Amino acid sequence: MVLNKYFSIGEVFVIENALTPIFENIVTKLKNISIENIRRTLCTSLEVFDCHRKKIFVAPLPDIFASNILAYEELLKITSMLSQDFVIFVTGLKVKDKIHRNIVYTGYLSYPMYVALIISSDAAILPYPKNAICGGIRNKILEAGYCGIPIITTATGMLHLPAIPRKHYIPIEDFVNNSLPRESWRSIASEFRGLIERNYTFKVFRLSLLRVMKEILHKFSTEVGKRNAE
Repeated sequence: MVLNKYFSIGEVFVIENALTPIFENIVTKLKNISIENIRRTLCTSLEVFDCHRKKIFVAPLPDIFASNILAYEELLKITSMLSQDFVIFVTGLKVKDKIHRNIVYTGYLSYPMYVALIISSDAAILPYPKNAICGGIRNKILEAGYCGIPIITTATGMLHLPAIPRKHYIPIEDFVNNSLPRESWRSIASEFRGLIERNYTFKVFRLSLLRVMKEILHKFSTEVGKRNAE
């Protein structure tokens, strides 16, 4: 609405969000290392012993962004429903009081360690409720999806993406009720990674940017030509 109010048609160009080339390069390098070795190293570095024997999940930041805080509140509700053979790594701002014994607050991680955590996780839990609206595609969604792990989320979490539940992501209710077979998780993750590779890599972003620049230059040159003719 704001764009339509203050800009004329043809002056606004929307370019989809995309992964950064740095993130893509780190993922490529870490893919050459076995998941088991990454898990062991990660658990040792974070001083969470034997976590490589459990189900590992990575969760959203409980930070200053309102939508992430809302997702974190939902996460705490979900955690109480899970069995004990899991550990959830919550990255970003550390929570002072340990709320649940199966949650590990990592603080802000280096980029390579953050990528390693995603790659070595069984899934990413991003339980954004309906009121956790954002202006564009969430980086967390793209990053986890590109790493090839299943994403447990909501339609709000997948906002602005052409993602289909149970094909590209695992709905929260299916995860909590254990109504979606674990055997299907890998194919769901693969489908979503394919969607990202086709539409949201840096290569695609670069081509979209070049296309928009060409349109702007064409429009500018046309207007200059008209003025000169006058």
